[in-house]
Amino acid sequence: MKLHAIIEKDEDGYYVATVPALQSCYTQAKTMKTLRKRLDEVVRLCMAKERPVKMEFIGVQDIEVKLSSTAHCPGGRHDRVSEFSRFPAGSTGRQS
Repeated sequence: MKLHAIIEKDEDGYYVATVPALQSCYTQAKTMKTLRKRLDEVVRLCMAKERPVKMEFIGVQDIEVKLSSTAHCPGGRHDRVSEFSRFPAGSTGRQS
């Protein structure tokens, strides 16, 4: 079965992988080699408990989130709201 995994590198240098088609299916490792081994293991464990949701990979889009300390959410549940903007397709979202 073919599944998509999203791999990112966190601020501490760890690789973090998630599998969107499987709820709560994620792992992390210091190297890509170890991450791949752990990812195979966690996918097998998750699939023993649940069926993957059929998903089609479309792409990745960077977004920028700006927090406003003066705006409020309806109902007063949060003291800040976020505003985000999407970058054009193919854009990295980084300014030159």
